[in-house]
Amino acid sequence: MKAWIISVCGIALLTILCDVIVPDGNTKKYVRTVIGVVLSFAILMPITRLFESFPTYNLQPGSDLFVQQQFIEGLSSQNDLARLQKFRGVTESLGLKSCTVTLHSDGYVFVRVCCDKVTLMQLQSAVSSIENKIVIAWSNVDG
Repeated sequence: MKAWIISVCGIALLTILCDVIVPDGNTKKYVRTVIGVVLSFAILMPITRLFESFPTYNLQPGSDLFVQQQFIEGLSSQNDLARLQKFRGVTESLGLKSCTVTLHSDGYVFVRVCCDKVTLMQLQSAVSSIENKIVIAWSNVDG
């Protein structure tokens, strides 16, 4: 509290000093505005510190605030389903019929595909825009 009072008084003294030094005209108006904003921030600083301290909660299994594992697993499976649907859309847009997409627990996506090199390059560019952890196993189509 003491440091806050000292900083507000110091900024107020700087405000008075700048008001005396700066010549009259448009410049003085802008300097007063800037210093007024700085002084306002200095005055409001203790209020912002009230919002920085978040309460901590005991998340033990016996407490009222227990994170439900089933809920978290449900969110994860919904996320995985959305990722699979994105891949299905990409493979269908490229016309790939024999394509297998597998999600692993470490976050990687494994795609097994049988196509020509041009389609493989199109698949790689399309998939790299929606996913960063991906492994593509490719086999060439004869003909």
